[in-house]
Amino acid sequence: MQHEQPDTAPRPVTHALSAELTTLCERLDACLLHIEQSPLIQAQTQSFLLGQGAIYAAFLSDLLAERIQVADGHRQGMLEAIEIFCDLITNELKTAA
Repeated sequence: MQHEQPDTAPRPVTHALSAELTTLCERLDACLLHIEQSPLIQAQTQSFLLGQGAIYAAFLSDLLAERIQVADGHRQGMLEAIEIFCDLITNELKTAA
């Protein structure tokens, strides 16, 4: 019995994916602005969150510009991590306000 291997072949960025990435970039930008402007976040935490956001932004930028090639499964995992990051920021700042 053969086990199916995960898809590790890099694929080019399609038009649909490009639109999805652009939307996610805009959402991440909005979250980073919330982090920068929130008086509720301590300086050390703010610095950490902005650093994490910068990593995500660099990944999205490189992916959109096709400077990096990432296997579908890894790309999807990273996009989900960025979505979760944005969800947490948005929800926590709403709750704390």
